[in-house]
Amino acid sequence: MADTNLRYIKMLECVPTQPRKTTAKDVREQLLEAGHDISVRSVERDLEKLAAVFPLYKDDRSRPYGWSWLKDASRVDIQPIDKVSALTLMLARDHLAPLLPASVIKVLEPRFEAAGKLLAGEGRQDLARLHDRIRVKSRGQRLALPPVDHQVLESLYDALQSARRVKLHYSARKHDGKAKHYTADPLGLVFVDGVVYFVCNLKGSDGAHVAHLPVQRIRSVVDTGEPAVEPAGFHLDAFVDEKFDYPVGSKPLKLVFRMERQTAMHLHERPLAKDQKIGEPDAGDFVTVQATVPDTQQLRWWLLGFGDKVEVLEPTTLRQEFSAIATTLAQRYQDA
Repeated sequence: MADTNLRYIKMLECVPTQPRKTTAKDVREQLLEAGHDISVRSVERDLEKLAAVFPLYKDDRSRPYGWSWLKDASRVDIQPIDKVSALTLMLARDHLAPLLPASVIKVLEPRFEAAGKLLAGEGRQDLARLHDRIRVKSRGQRLALPPVDHQVLESLYDALQSARRVKLHYSARKHDGKAKHYTADPLGLVFVDGVVYFVCNLKGSDGAHVAHLPVQRIRSVVDTGEPAVEPAGFHLDAFVDEKFDYPVGSKPLKLVFRMERQTAMHLHERPLAKDQKIGEPDAGDFVTVQATVPDTQQLRWWLLGFGDKVEVLEPTTLRQEFSAIATTLAQRYQDA
């Protein structure tokens, strides 16, 4: 009897919410993976029994029959949600919802609702104020996020999931905003400071190449029904490191720099690298920091962001680069 009850619980987990649906055969495959050996006919009978108790819907207009939870039905949660999970879910909703397709948000809505009810506290003052007392802050310069067409984003998710080729109507900057048509094999999505990039093997009149397209510039996406083809040797992580960290050289830098002691305090808890070393403060209250780091533009922007609180010592080439930048800035501001 215990095994039957566990099987019923697993079956309820296998059934999606409308408008999505599943079949008895698909449910059986998931049950087999979970260790429940049962026939398709038995699954059908069990679903009929469960539908008498739970708000399940059977679409019997064609075979195989489709099974769903009713659209507005409350899903059964066997494991109660705790306040840490509830808080995490609400933060995810607040910060990720603009980047997720509507279908994903719809699936998660019952969990968001349960989390909201728990954090509302139902009379408990501590939970009622928990969500209100947490903030997420970025140290980067705040920029307005470009508007993204959620239908476009959802179509890109679908293309990635199904590994199918798509046709894009895309407005590149170099074409002065005029949209052109391309064929693309989806390879990934990358999120950078709230901006979504579609990584794909892009094919146009001038040939094919792997590109990363800002999603806000994609006007429409059409599924061609053809299978996508991934370029030989492509690795998403390697592509992300190359294109989004803006590498300057292929070899790591043995970086040495002086930094004002108070400014360098955060590096004790968030080191630049595993081999980072921080010396004792000198007479000017500066510490010397040593670390082996990738040679990227990202590194340069980070160091320049500290202004006169940082002095690059090594390598000599990077020190000379920063010296030239400082000279240029001094000339531009000399009349201030």
